Amino acid sequence: MRNYRSVTGISLNRGEGRVSAYESTLERDLMTALEFDLGFGVETYEEQPVVIEYTKPDGARGRYTPDILIKYRAAGGGARQPGKLVEVKYSDELKEKWAELEPRFAAARAYAEAQGWTFEVLTELEIRTPYFKNVKFLLPYRQMECDDALMEAVAEALAGLGQSTPKALVASVSPHWRVQGEAVAALWCLAARRAIALDLSVPVTMKSPIELAEGWRERLDWEEDLG
Repeated sequence: MRNYRSVTGISLNRGEGRVSAYESTLERDLMTALEFDLGFGVETYEEQPVVIEYTKPDGARGRYTPDILIKYRAAGGGARQPGKLVEVKYSDELKEKWAELEPRFAAARAYAEAQGWTFEVLTELEIRTPYFKNVKFLLPYRQMECDDALMEAVAEALAGLGQSTPKALVASVSPHWRVQGEAVAALWCLAARRAIALDLSVPVTMKSPIELAEGWRERLDWEEDLG
Protein backbone atom coordinates (compact mmCIF):
# COMPACT_ATOMS: atom_id res chain seq x y z
CA MET A 1 0.00 0.00 0.00
CA ARG A 2 1.35 3.38 -1.00
CA ASN A 3 2.30 5.78 1.77
CA TYR A 4 0.75 9.10 0.81
CA ARG A 5 2.72 10.86 3.51
CA SER A 6 5.98 10.18 1.68
CA VAL A 7 5.26 11.91 -1.61
CA THR A 8 8.01 13.74 -3.45
CA GLY A 9 7.38 16.57 -5.86
CA ILE A 10 8.11 20.19 -6.69
CA SER A 11 6.22 23.43 -6.23
CA LEU A 12 6.76 26.96 -7.48
CA ASN A 13 8.86 29.17 -5.18
CA ARG A 14 8.50 32.76 -6.37
CA GLY A 15 10.60 34.16 -3.54
CA GLU A 16 13.62 32.15 -4.74
CA GLY A 17 12.71 32.38 -8.43
CA ARG A 18 12.77 28.59 -8.84
CA VAL A 19 10.90 25.44 -7.86
CA SER A 20 11.23 23.85 -4.41
CA ALA A 21 11.22 20.11 -3.73
CA TYR A 22 9.03 18.58 -1.03
CA GLU A 23 9.15 15.10 0.49
CA SER A 24 5.66 14.77 1.98
CA THR A 25 2.20 16.13 1.36
CA LEU A 26 2.42 17.96 4.69
CA GLU A 27 5.61 19.72 3.63
CA ARG A 28 3.91 20.61 0.34
CA ASP A 29 1.00 22.13 2.22
CA LEU A 30 3.31 24.29 4.32
CA MET A 31 5.00 25.52 1.13
CA THR A 32 1.57 26.43 -0.25
CA ALA A 33 0.87 28.62 2.78
CA LEU A 34 4.35 30.18 2.58
CA GLU A 35 3.91 30.87 -1.13
CA PHE A 36 0.72 32.76 -0.39
CA ASP A 37 2.48 34.83 2.28
CA LEU A 38 5.42 35.81 0.02
CA GLY A 39 5.68 39.57 -0.27
CA PHE A 40 3.60 40.08 2.86
CA GLY A 41 4.83 38.42 6.06
CA VAL A 42 7.32 36.09 4.36
CA GLU A 43 10.39 37.25 2.42
CA THR A 44 11.81 33.87 1.33
CA TYR A 45 11.70 30.20 2.22
CA GLU A 46 14.26 27.51 1.40
CA GLU A 47 13.98 23.74 1.62
CA GLN A 48 16.71 21.64 3.26
CA PRO A 49 18.73 24.78 4.06
CA VAL A 50 21.46 23.42 6.36
CA VAL A 51 23.06 20.17 7.54
CA ILE A 52 23.59 19.97 11.31
CA GLU A 53 25.85 17.49 13.07
CA TYR A 54 24.59 16.02 16.34
CA THR A 55 25.23 13.19 18.80
CA LYS A 56 22.87 10.19 18.73
CA PRO A 57 21.66 8.51 21.96
CA ASP A 58 24.27 5.75 21.45
CA GLY A 59 27.06 8.31 21.22
CA ALA A 60 27.55 8.04 17.46
CA ARG A 61 27.70 11.16 15.31
CA GLY A 62 24.77 11.94 13.04
CA ARG A 63 23.79 14.51 10.43
CA TYR A 64 20.38 16.16 10.39
CA THR A 65 18.79 18.36 7.72
CA PRO A 66 15.74 20.40 8.81
CA ASP A 67 13.02 20.81 6.21
CA ILE A 68 12.62 24.56 5.67
CA LEU A 69 14.15 27.90 6.60
CA ILE A 70 11.68 30.82 6.59
CA LYS A 71 12.87 34.43 6.49
CA TYR A 72 10.41 37.20 7.24
CA ARG A 73 9.89 40.75 6.01
CA ALA A 74 10.04 43.72 8.34
CA ALA A 75 6.48 44.77 9.15
CA GLY A 76 5.56 48.43 8.82
CA GLY A 77 9.12 49.65 9.19
CA GLY A 78 9.49 47.77 12.48
CA ALA A 79 12.00 45.12 13.53
CA ARG A 80 12.30 42.05 11.35
CA GLN A 81 11.00 38.80 12.87
CA PRO A 82 13.84 36.27 13.36
CA GLY A 83 14.18 33.56 10.75
CA LYS A 84 12.59 30.22 11.58
CA LEU A 85 14.12 26.79 10.98
CA VAL A 86 11.29 24.29 10.62
CA GLU A 87 10.90 20.52 10.81
CA VAL A 88 7.66 19.11 9.39
CA LYS A 89 6.36 15.91 10.99
CA TYR A 90 3.01 14.19 11.41
CA SER A 91 2.00 14.18 15.06
CA ASP A 92 1.82 10.39 15.38
CA GLU A 93 5.29 9.97 13.87
CA LEU A 94 6.58 12.62 16.24
CA LYS A 95 5.30 10.63 19.23
CA GLU A 96 6.51 7.26 17.92
CA LYS A 97 10.05 8.44 17.12
CA TRP A 98 10.55 11.06 19.81
CA ALA A 99 13.57 9.33 21.41
CA GLU A 100 15.29 9.25 18.03
CA LEU A 101 14.25 12.74 16.98
CA GLU A 102 14.83 14.70 20.19
CA PRO A 103 18.67 14.84 19.89
CA ARG A 104 18.32 16.16 16.33
CA PHE A 105 15.88 18.81 17.45
CA ALA A 106 18.09 19.87 20.36
CA ALA A 107 21.00 20.33 17.96
CA ALA A 108 18.80 22.27 15.53
CA ARG A 109 17.53 24.48 18.33
CA ALA A 110 21.10 25.33 19.39
CA TYR A 111 22.16 25.92 15.78
CA ALA A 112 19.19 28.19 15.10
CA GLU A 113 19.84 30.20 18.25
CA ALA A 114 23.45 30.75 17.17
CA GLN A 115 22.19 32.17 13.85
CA GLY A 116 19.64 34.43 15.53
CA TRP A 117 16.79 32.21 14.37
CA THR A 118 14.22 30.03 16.11
CA PHE A 119 13.52 26.32 15.59
CA GLU A 120 10.04 24.83 15.50
CA VAL A 121 8.45 21.48 14.72
CA LEU A 122 5.18 21.83 12.81
CA THR A 123 2.60 19.06 12.51
CA GLU A 124 -0.67 18.75 10.62
CA LEU A 125 -2.33 20.43 13.62
CA GLU A 126 -0.44 23.67 12.94
CA ILE A 127 -0.37 23.45 9.13
CA ARG A 128 -3.74 22.09 8.01
CA THR A 129 -5.88 24.80 9.55
CA PRO A 130 -8.76 26.88 8.17
CA TYR A 131 -6.09 29.42 7.16
CA PHE A 132 -4.38 26.82 4.97
CA LYS A 133 -7.68 25.80 3.34
CA ASN A 134 -8.40 29.45 2.55
CA VAL A 135 -4.99 30.21 1.07
CA LYS A 136 -5.05 26.98 -0.95
CA PHE A 137 -8.25 28.29 -2.53
CA LEU A 138 -6.91 31.84 -3.03
CA LEU A 139 -3.35 31.11 -4.19
CA PRO A 140 -4.31 30.33 -7.83
CA TYR A 141 -6.00 33.74 -7.99
CA ARG A 142 -2.79 35.36 -6.78
CA GLN A 143 -0.81 33.64 -9.53
CA MET A 144 -3.24 34.23 -12.41
CA GLU A 145 -3.57 37.25 -14.67
CA CYS A 146 -6.69 39.12 -13.61
CA ASP A 147 -8.53 41.90 -15.42
CA ASP A 148 -7.15 45.12 -13.91
CA ALA A 149 -10.13 47.24 -14.94
CA LEU A 150 -12.60 44.76 -13.48
CA MET A 151 -10.62 44.45 -10.24
CA GLU A 152 -10.63 48.22 -9.89
CA ALA A 153 -14.36 48.40 -10.62
CA VAL A 154 -15.09 45.77 -7.95
CA ALA A 155 -12.83 47.57 -5.49
CA GLU A 156 -14.56 50.90 -6.15
CA ALA A 157 -17.93 49.21 -5.61
CA LEU A 158 -16.69 47.91 -2.26
CA ALA A 159 -15.42 51.39 -1.38
CA GLY A 160 -18.93 52.67 -1.90
CA LEU A 161 -20.44 49.98 0.29
CA GLY A 162 -17.86 50.22 3.08
CA GLN A 163 -18.16 46.84 4.78
CA SER A 164 -19.95 44.12 2.84
CA THR A 165 -19.88 40.42 1.92
CA PRO A 166 -18.79 38.78 -1.36
CA LYS A 167 -22.43 37.93 -2.14
CA ALA A 168 -23.68 41.49 -1.59
CA LEU A 169 -20.70 43.03 -3.38
CA VAL A 170 -21.11 41.12 -6.65
CA ALA A 171 -24.85 41.76 -6.58
CA SER A 172 -24.11 45.49 -6.34
CA VAL A 173 -21.81 45.37 -9.37
CA SER A 174 -24.47 44.09 -11.82
CA PRO A 175 -27.83 42.31 -11.86
CA HIS A 176 -26.62 40.04 -14.69
CA TRP A 177 -25.32 36.60 -13.72
CA ARG A 178 -22.52 36.59 -16.32
CA VAL A 179 -21.08 39.86 -15.08
CA GLN A 180 -21.50 38.70 -11.48
CA GLY A 181 -19.47 35.58 -12.30
CA GLU A 182 -16.65 37.74 -13.64
CA ALA A 183 -16.92 40.00 -10.58
CA VAL A 184 -16.54 37.00 -8.25
CA ALA A 185 -13.25 36.08 -9.95
CA ALA A 186 -12.05 39.68 -9.67
CA LEU A 187 -13.05 39.75 -6.00
CA TRP A 188 -10.97 36.66 -5.23
CA CYS A 189 -8.06 38.13 -7.19
CA LEU A 190 -8.28 41.20 -4.95
CA ALA A 191 -8.50 39.07 -1.82
CA ALA A 192 -5.49 36.98 -2.93
CA ARG A 193 -3.45 40.18 -3.31
CA ARG A 194 -4.62 41.39 0.13
CA ALA A 195 -6.35 44.35 -1.51
CA ILE A 196 -9.56 43.14 0.15
CA ALA A 197 -9.32 42.42 3.86
CA LEU A 198 -11.05 39.37 5.27
CA ASP A 199 -10.45 37.01 8.15
CA LEU A 200 -8.53 34.01 6.80
CA SER A 201 -8.38 32.28 10.18
CA VAL A 202 -11.98 31.10 9.75
CA PRO A 203 -13.61 29.45 6.69
CA VAL A 204 -14.21 32.00 3.93
CA THR A 205 -17.65 31.96 2.30
CA MET A 206 -19.77 34.26 0.17
CA LYS A 207 -21.16 35.62 3.46
CA SER A 208 -17.78 36.50 5.02
CA PRO A 209 -17.32 40.14 6.14
CA ILE A 210 -15.03 42.05 3.74
CA GLU A 211 -13.69 45.58 3.32
CA LEU A 212 -11.01 47.34 1.30
CA ALA A 213 -7.51 47.06 2.70
CA GLU A 214 -5.41 50.16 3.24
CA GLY A 215 -3.24 50.86 0.20
CA TRP A 216 -5.25 48.47 -1.96
CA ARG A 217 -4.30 50.11 -5.26
CA GLU A 218 -0.61 49.35 -4.75
CA ARG A 219 -1.43 45.68 -4.31
CA LEU A 220 -3.03 45.18 -7.70
CA ASP A 221 0.40 44.73 -9.33
CA TRP A 222 1.92 42.59 -6.56
CA GLU A 223 4.12 40.67 -9.02
CA GLU A 224 6.29 43.74 -9.57
CA ASP A 225 7.91 43.23 -6.17
CA LEU A 226 6.07 40.34 -4.50
CA GLY A 227 3.84 42.72 -2.55
